[in-house]
Amino acid sequence: MCGLRFLNEVDVRTDHPVLDGEWRDGVTVGFKGASTSPISGRYTETDLPEDEPWPIVHSVRNGLLVFGSVITIGSCLRWIREKRANRAGLEADWEQIKAIFNKRDTNGSGKLSQEKVKLILREATPDLTEKEADRLIALAAKDGVGDPFDATAFLDWMYGGSQTILDKACKANDVKVLVALLQSQTPIEVSDKRDHEWADNPKTVGANACTHLVVLAASGKENIKNEIRDAGVFPALLQFLKSDQSDRVHVAIVALSFVTADCDPNSVAAYEAGFMPALLPLLGPGVPGMRLAVCTTLRNICMASMEYRKKFVETGGIKGFIGLMTDDPATMNKDLQLEAMLNLQDLLLDNEDNLIPEFAKLSLDAGAEAKLQTALKAGDEEVKSTAQEVMGVLKGGG
Repeated sequence: MCGLRFLNEVDVRTDHPVLDGEWRDGVTVGFKGASTSPISGRYTETDLPEDEPWPIVHSVRNGLLVFGSVITIGSCLRWIREKRANRAGLEADWEQIKAIFNKRDTNGSGKLSQEKVKLILREATPDLTEKEADRLIALAAKDGVGDPFDATAFLDWMYGGSQTILDKACKANDVKVLVALLQSQTPIEVSDKRDHEWADNPKTVGANACTHLVVLAASGKENIKNEIRDAGVFPALLQFLKSDQSDRVHVAIVALSFVTADCDPNSVAAYEAGFMPALLPLLGPGVPGMRLAVCTTLRNICMASMEYRKKFVETGGIKGFIGLMTDDPATMNKDLQLEAMLNLQDLLLDNEDNLIPEFAKLSLDAGAEAKLQTALKAGDEEVKSTAQEVMGVLKGGG
């Protein structure tokens, strides 16, 4: 037995939704979306057992609508050779599948119910069992195609996987599709070069979709932040934040800092989604850039409502902001220090820029004065002048 392995869109390290995690000695044949198609010439045809049956996933995106069959690798290789030699036939099969979809889309909306999708799959591939169709639909929904199913997106998913849908959505700046794709766990190739100052590179289609939402939120395009909110981004970002995958946690934090900036409706939506208690613990020890982004987002939420500000203070938020300030000017992170001081100042002043005595007292009790005095000893003039300004506000001098 050899160690050669072709992966489908679900990594072998996880339980396969179709084969229920029953992999045989690490030798599994499958297809990985458009990047490795049976006609691309990338499949190795040597050192594989020709006759012993092995589990194989026939990807609907590569012309077959069958999941979970057990066939011989020999017959699989013969099928690959046939498809390589008959590209026109593969395209013709695909056109037939699209025609069946269009026929079932009776009202022309492009939206199909789960039951209609199942009928289409059974019509396109009579040998497909109802159980296999259900598993295929569940996998598509997990990849963000959803129910009701968008006919075009589902066809794209069948042909090239969620990466194909992502590529089209990025090109069109399709916010709704990008948000729907956030739940996708389809692995992607990860660059060795870090794309962001501190955040991990995205490892899945879902995390990659989120990075494009960040780009859109930062673009300044009119109404884009409202579009992102209306597409339902906040519940999805909360799930990212609770994930055990660092790339999803990181990109969620970056996204939150951008989508809530200068957009009170989004800050309100973030508060209502439960981000204040979820973010507060992340002010503690950790990567400075991440703590800065968390601090910024919490400040944005607080500025949307005095009620939110009071809740933030009640739950220890002031201590969190002050905890970001340096104890040692020699090892100070300038950006984090400035952000913490300026955000504390915003918290201390009401909408008419009057000091809120209750918040000032709590800040002093939490050690703000000592932290600001330390900042005054910094060698950076911007840090020193900001510390002096915040000290004046804290002491009621304006």
